[in-house]
Amino acid sequence: MNLKPIIVSLSSLLIFSCVNKNDNATEAAPDRVVFKPLDTLVSDEVVNEFYDGLKLDKKTLSSYSSRFTTQKNRHNENITDTIYRFYKQQDTITMFSNATNRFPLEARLANPGSHVVRSIKIGSTKEELLELLNRKEISPEFYITDTERGSIITMVIEDGELVSVRYEAMYVD
Repeated sequence: MNLKPIIVSLSSLLIFSCVNKNDNATEAAPDRVVFKPLDTLVSDEVVNEFYDGLKLDKKTLSSYSSRFTTQKNRHNENITDTIYRFYKQQDTITMFSNATNRFPLEARLANPGSHVVRSIKIGSTKEELLELLNRKEISPEFYITDTERGSIITMVIEDGELVSVRYEAMYVD
C-alpha cells in the first residue's frame, strides 16, 4: 500500500491548520485601496447652462490666449476640423469646430472669480453650491452629469470654497 499520498495530505492539513489567522499579527498588512465616495448628481439644467456658458463671445475670447490645430475630417476630406484651446491663467477651454458647428469638448476652471453657472464662480462657498443644487450636503469632490449629452462636470471644494471645475464632453466622431 502506498502511504505517500496520505502522508502528503496529512502534512498539508497540519501545515494549513497551523497558519496564524490573527488579525493582530506583527507582519505588515498589505496596503488597501481606499475609494472615497463621490456624489453624482444628474441635472440637465445645470449641465446645459454650464455648457452654454462655455460658448464665449468674441469680446470675452479676446482676453484669452489661444492655440488651434487643424486636420482633415476623417469622413469627408473636403471638410477641415479645428481644435481651439483658450487659456487664461489657470483656466483652459477646448472647443471643436467643423464646417457647421463649434462646441466645447473640455474645460478646466480654477481662476478665482471665473464664472461657473448662474451666480456660482470659483471661490463661491459650499453653501451657495448646496443652494444651487438643492442639496443639504455634498462630498468635497462631486460630479454633475446629464441625460442628454453624457457630459460630466467635476467640482472640487476645499476649505468650504469651490476651487476647481472640470467639464468633459462625450464626443464620438
